[in-house]
Amino acid sequence: MSKKVQTKKFTTKFIREKLEEQDFKCFLSGLPLEPFNTEASHRIPLGEKHRGKHEPENIVFIRKELKSLKRECSIEEIVSICKAIIKIHG
Repeated sequence: MSKKVQTKKFTTKFIREKLEEQDFKCFLSGLPLEPFNTEASHRIPLGEKHRGKHEPENIVFIRKELKSLKRECSIEEIVSICKAIIKIHG
């Protein structure tokens, strides 16, 4: 018999509270979030490499253009990438 996995629903209230916690700013960049540029992401990425979980405490909001970067990299890896870009492009 298979065990049923219980998932938590992310309600409108949860989303509003999380955005307010972040002062309606991107978790990664601090830039303003607007309805057209906001995506949910995991603070600790899911998957084998980082082993983040899909739970409310691990959800953050970021700008859409940063989503794929955040999906694959930890905060430390993103900072390292940013330092390399700044070193080259000042």
